[in-house]
Amino acid sequence: MASNWLYIDTNFPTFTGEESTEEKVTTIQNYMFMLVEQLRYTLHNLDLSNMNETAVNEFKDALTDPIYASIADTNGNLAQLAVTATEIATRVSNAEGDISTLQQTAAGISATVTNQAGQIAQLQITAQGLTSRVSTAEGNISTLQQTATSISATVSNQGGQIAALQVTANGIATRVSNAEGNISTLQQTASSMSSTISTQAGQISSLQQTANSISSTVSNQGTAISSLQQTANSLSSTVSAQGGKISTLQQTANSLSTTVSSQGTAISSLQQTANSISSTVSTHTGQISSLQQTASSLSSRITNNAGAISSLSQYVDSLTLSVSNGDSSSTIQLKAGSTVISSKSIYFSGMVTYSDLSNEGWTTINGGNITTGTIKANNVGVSNRFSLYSGGTLYGYMGCGYGYDGQNYTYGAMLSSAYGYYVLATNAGVRMTAGSSSIYVIPNGCRSTKEITVDSDRRVKEDIDYDMTRYEAFFLNLRPCVYHRKGMERRLHTGFIAQDVEAALAVASLQYEDFAALVKDPHTNPEYGIAYGEFAALNTYMIQRLMQRVEALERRTA
Repeated sequence: MASNWLYIDTNFPTFTGEESTEEKVTTIQNYMFMLVEQLRYTLHNLDLSNMNETAVNEFKDALTDPIYASIADTNGNLAQLAVTATEIATRVSNAEGDISTLQQTAAGISATVTNQAGQIAQLQITAQGLTSRVSTAEGNISTLQQTATSISATVSNQGGQIAALQVTANGIATRVSNAEGNISTLQQTASSMSSTISTQAGQISSLQQTANSISSTVSNQGTAISSLQQTANSLSSTVSAQGGKISTLQQTANSLSTTVSSQGTAISSLQQTANSISSTVSTHTGQISSLQQTASSLSSRITNNAGAISSLSQYVDSLTLSVSNGDSSSTIQLKAGSTVISSKSIYFSGMVTYSDLSNEGWTTINGGNITTGTIKANNVGVSNRFSLYSGGTLYGYMGCGYGYDGQNYTYGAMLSSAYGYYVLATNAGVRMTAGSSSIYVIPNGCRSTKEITVDSDRRVKEDIDYDMTRYEAFFLNLRPCVYHRKGMERRLHTGFIAQDVEAALAVASLQYEDFAALVKDPHTNPEYGIAYGEFAALNTYMIQRLMQRVEALERRTA
């Protein structure tokens, strides 16, 4: 092993040119081995005792000096590093204008990434919190601030729309707004939740919720307001308009009351309990109508400011009607065994016929000609048919119907809606029509002007299985035939015998539930039937199988 570095230098291999290649390689290997051993020895024994003090001090100074580094290439890429005792900073950029920077101190870390499109992402980290911000050249911005006690986030865009979120241990608050001035807010704590939505037009809706109650309010710029308050014991609502109109509703387990009023002091009210219902309607002119109802009675009363009064009282055993106006009054009292009419004057107009109602007889009212037991009229609503009304709305007609089957005129009964959809039963058959679609049932069969559509949407089906292999044996055991139908025209039909289809199912080890085309109902006559449409998919499957076999045979013989 070399004893010093000088020995290493003076013993550097030299050659005269007469050595062979193998000798040169051996000499170089020996020299390299000596270098390795010398380096190992030097590093093992290296310490301050065998180093130059001046060199050590220079080395220490070099370690404490700031470090600045920059690397660039011909493509415009640039990476920069600056290290001081207080900060580390890096910056990386490229020719396209993309830049990322990182600054780190003992107090925090900040990072920024930008690109040529003007997009910027920033992150700030300190011991107290974390802040991030992302923006675009169009003005879209999202920010996030997080501390040990709260989190807040904001997202905005160039259109002036802003969404903000605040989260603390005590609650959550959100706010969304746009450039038009529309704003929605939500505040949530452990004990309550409230939300508000407002528009630039002055419309405002708010909702307040606690464990004990729920309240809501909706208002607009015109001071129209609706409110709702709900607790476990009651429910109340109010709706008011700028014209002074107000409606209220109060509800408890025991009662229900409503009030509607207008600026002109017109008022209507309703009170309901388990035992009674009462309602009152009044106007600013002094007109009042009231209705009282219990399980045992019903009474109504109408008055005006001139003192005119009409009333009606009804009990299980009597009915009393009274009308008064000042000194004049009229009363009708009806009981099971008697009727009392009291009035200053009683008038009958037209011909009235009375008979002893304990025996058979007639009551004739002249004008319209109503007779006992029978009401005769040429039309009700429209000639030759009944007009069906409900609440003043025409629902349809019921009456005579006429038609022509191409050879003879037909006649019968017709039921029609107000929109022209109808069912007509005549001496020639039955017809059901809606628009351009009709279904005919005639002695020779059934006919439709359009194809009958059967619901086949995947969303109404389940247990879908495309493997129909088990139906092949059933298909091969089907027995198509021709036949005449008993009691009908002597035309040949093609089809299946339901009992033959049932036997084919048994041969294929299939159950009745495995094939819906077979219909068997012991409560009908005849008991058996076939839904021929169910055979379409099976026929298609068997044709596909046949085509596959034909193609295989063609490929084999090609």
